[in-house]
Amino acid sequence: MKRKIAKMGDQLLNKKTRNVTDVNDKEVKKVITDLQDTFNSSNQFTVGISAPQIGYDMAICLCKDIEAEKLYLLINPKILSRSEEQESHIEGCKSVGKGEDGLETVLGHVERAKEIVVQYTDRAGEVKTMKANGFFAAVLQHEVDHLNGRLFVYYIDDPAKLVKRGEYLEKDIII
Repeated sequence: MKRKIAKMGDQLLNKKTRNVTDVNDKEVKKVITDLQDTFNSSNQFTVGISAPQIGYDMAICLCKDIEAEKLYLLINPKILSRSEEQESHIEGCKSVGKGEDGLETVLGHVERAKEIVVQYTDRAGEVKTMKANGFFAAVLQHEVDHLNGRLFVYYIDDPAKLVKRGEYLEKDIII
């Protein structure tokens, strides 16, 4: 079922989520279905969503690798390593602000590790390890941050790094 997105200020967005102990649990399956339904009803710019964003205290997220055109379900994801090399990406978040058109209204330049290794459990209960780089690494870090009670705006120490979507699109830069 499509769920309403929690907004900045919601206590669930500021706390570490609890780990899933049984991927076959009825509640876990419901959360996964709700995540998928909410993700699928989102705009074309959506590349990730996490359980706390739709009101659940569980370490589950969906992340889209736009280059590989693949959607990953990650349960209990943990970043095992991060490259020292950083990359800046423009990030937005449905929990930070959304306009009448359904698009995020506030975006920001965020520095993140260019390459990461993440360990997660898949829907079948298998523990997997994945290496990601570039934009997909940023997406994974953004969603894992949600599971740890952090929003992208917490990384922005200079208001000049915040951008309104209209200003961003006027520069002909595409997410």
